[in-house]
Amino acid sequence: MNTLLEAIQKHPEAFISTLEARAMTTPSQQNKDNHTCLSVFIKYDNWDSVQQILLDYDYRKPLEGVVYCLSRYSGIDNSVWNKIVNIYEEGKLV
Repeated sequence: MNTLLEAIQKHPEAFISTLEARAMTTPSQQNKDNHTCLSVFIKYDNWDSVQQILLDYDYRKPLEGVVYCLSRYSGIDNSVWNKIVNIYEEGKLV
């Protein structure tokens, strides 16, 4: 797992549950739509579309919230979460 895309592919349920939770709590309709679309694309293994959203500069800050909230909403192991955060902070998206 060297990129955020690979982390999503390895732990799809963790990302889906976090994206769904973030979509329900954000006041921004655009972020809600992006979180929802990303979760659907992950569910259906539409990796080209996932990659496209990950690389959208306007989605970078909302994506950061998803990454940092993974441990809160998904129950992902802390060591895995730390690795994912490091990958994100290094800018290794795809």
